[in-house]
Amino acid sequence: MPRLLSENTPDVAVLQLGNEDLVSSKADADTGNLTDTIVQNTSRVVVALRASNSKVKIIITQALTTKGAEAATMQLNQKISQYVLSHSTSEQPMALAAVPEGFDVFVDLTNDGTLTSSTCAQKMAATIASSIQPFLGPAAGRAGESKP
Repeated sequence: MPRLLSENTPDVAVLQLGNEDLVSSKADADTGNLTDTIVQNTSRVVVALRASNSKVKIIITQALTTKGAEAATMQLNQKISQYVLSHSTSEQPMALAAVPEGFDVFVDLTNDGTLTSSTCAQKMAATIASSIQPFLGPAAGRAGESKP
């Protein structure tokens, strides 16, 4: 990550971490340890981003529920929400991109219940865009819009 950040310094970063861990660890009984580890890894990424740009604005997405890992996903999302609340400041803002409204594990994931469908990807993009917008300020000259 340090090399990547030395070559690319983001002003805004979107993090979606944890879903792969949840999918690969469905059978693990110790979800508390797993979710703590995911949040610790998320924190490492946040620290690295802030070291690269102290004013970076960070959006962290909640994990999408995956079939067979519903309890772990709920626990992780609670911890992610707490993390964002406790680590966001006016100088180093963070926002939470919640699971899209109307998300349905049986509609928005592939048949195996682990990957997002194109419909879900569109819902996630809208949710993330909504979370980023306050960081960008008023919409001035958006692509495709004509100025008066």
